[in-house]
Amino acid sequence: FESIAILIRSVCTKNVAHATSCENIFGPRLKEVLENDYEGQFIPYVYQLLALILEFSPEGGRMSDTCTAAFPQLLKLNRWEFSRNIPSLTRLLIAYLRKGIIQTLNHQSKSLDDIVVVFHVLIQNENYKQYTFDLLRAIVLYVPPEVRCFKEVLNVVKFEAMSSHPTRLSNEILSHFFTLFVAKFGTKAFY
Repeated sequence: FESIAILIRSVCTKNVAHATSCENIFGPRLKEVLENDYEGQFIPYVYQLLALILEFSPEGGRMSDTCTAAFPQLLKLNRWEFSRNIPSLTRLLIAYLRKGIIQTLNHQSKSLDDIVVVFHVLIQNENYKQYTFDLLRAIVLYVPPEVRCFKEVLNVVKFEAMSSHPTRLSNEILSHFFTLFVAKFGTKAFY
């Protein structure tokens, strides 16, 4: 998997148009691993490779049907149960958000609600705070504020800010979040 990642990075760094070729070549095989790896030992690597391909895909281009179809699978809670999956799943989810999956789904998908559920899973575990912030930052940067999941995540963050058991890390995450949020939307967005 590391060799494939190096290959993808090398090829796509020179020309991002090759990301589509990488997706066509590796996509079916990665899908097969996801479907048949019952012990889950290769799943985190597959998510990392998918994220890498998606990160290199051309900006503003149409998301492939394969990528769009795979998005709801990413949000299934059983995928987020294993700590070994969290870093690569978070990276993949952020890559999807960056590439405009919300716009592709026309703001109407159950997947948007599932993003909120994933966010709840991450924010409840102290070990996942950094991934929570990474996802939160991506939501602020890439999800239009009129989308319902954006507002629900904001409410969760406000609740976390008022929590009676804040930690140093959660305070840092919240201060980063509010700084980013105010920089992007201004203070009137809180009202």
